[in-house]
Order: sequence, then C-alpha cells, then structure tokens
Amino acid sequence: MITLEGYGQTSVSGGTSFSGGVTVAGARFTHVQGNSSITAGSQTTISVVLTPAPVTGHVVCVALLLSGGTPITGLTIKDANNNSYTVTPNSPSSGGPAPFPVFLAYLLSAPSNASATITAAWTSPAQGAELFADEFAVLGAAATFDVDIAGNGLTGTTINSPTITPAHSKELLYAAAGGTGTMTAPTANATIGVWTGAGGGIQDAAAMAEYILNGSTATAVNFTQTSGDWDALAMAIQ
Repeated sequence: MITLEGYGQTSVSGGTSFSGGVTVAGARFTHVQGNSSITAGSQTTISVVLTPAPVTGHVVCVALLLSGGTPITGLTIKDANNNSYTVTPNSPSSGGPAPFPVFLAYLLSAPSNASATITAAWTSPAQGAELFADEFAVLGAAATFDVDIAGNGLTGTTINSPTITPAHSKELLYAAAGGTGTMTAPTANATIGVWTGAGGGIQDAAAMAEYILNGSTATAVNFTQTSGDWDALAMAIQ
C-alpha cells in the first residue's frame, strides 16, 4: 500500500515492471504502476498488461509509438472487457522529421470491470510498435481531460518539445517521445528534471513515456538521446 502524503489515504500498488507507488506531497495524483511492451516485427495490434487490473476510479494513461512512419487507419485502444480509451485530439504527433508518430490515450475513471490487458489495434499498415500504460490514483473530484500538444525536433541530445501548459494547478502531465537516436533517460521510475520515467522503461532504445504528478506551469518534455530527430506528444489531465 502507498500513502497519499498530506491526505492520509491509501491506494493499491503493484505491477509487472513497477511494484511501488510514487507520491508528491499535496498532489492530487499518485502513480500506482506502469508497464510497456514492444511488437515482434510488423503487426497491426499490440497489448500491454497492468497487474493487477486498474482500480475502480483510477486514471490510466496510454502511449502508442509506431516505427513505420506511415499513417495508420482504424485505430482503437480498448481493454479486454471492451472499455474504450479516448485518443487525444492531437494524436498522432505530426509534421516531425522522425518516423515515430506518437499517440496518447486515456481512461479517466476505470470502471469496476476494467481489465489488466490493454490493446491497441489498427487496420493498416502493419508496422513495429511500442505501447506504454501507467495507472494513477486520483484524490477528490473525478479527473477530466485538459489539453494535449505535439512537438518535434531535427537534431540534438535533449528532446524538449513540446511544452505543455496546464489550465489549472496540480494537474497530471503525461508525455511520450520516439527518436532516431539511442534514448538513455528517463529510465523507469527515475527522475529527469521535474519529470519521472514511466513504469515500463525505455523500449527499443528509442521510445519512452514520462509523467509529472503535480503540474501547474508550462513545462517542456524532457528526454535524453544520442543526437537525432524526434517526435513527441504531451497531455494534461486535471
């Protein structure tokens, strides 16, 4: 169990690749668990498993990164009990030079039958993919979606675009990036500046997600790679 500091409340923690909670004193959100997966070759579907299944009322954030560079059609993100995740309006990241379009999606309040298995599926074309999922406990009123924004860059070791600006204080910020260089930070559950690496860790040496539990001001994404171009997408949940 983990404690929401300053509130004396608890939330279940666990997970395949991360079995502990991350809290920030005074924050509305608490990280419960995270995991990630990668396809073996070109596919039209990819799944990730959170163990245990998300707790009723919790927020689940998902990031899908594709390595083919060709636009896909017919994307759906659902769990094994047919609970649908909402894809953000600026998904996928577009206009960038790197062949790694990023999609973000969310489940604002996990239902009582939320499944541990989350699947992204699309019609065509088949390509390599990475899928990240992170669960967050929320204190107080039900979570709502605020905003998302895409960014990209041509070169450099620091992935620092886009900048996400939450409309309110104490928002959950979640971002993902993919690039042509070798990504080295953040690693799973480790901090890089004000961001914390997603529970699933870096995939394919080139894709990662991160979060901030208590976002209140305009904040640039922050990933480190060997020099290369990139695409990234960030969202805010209040």
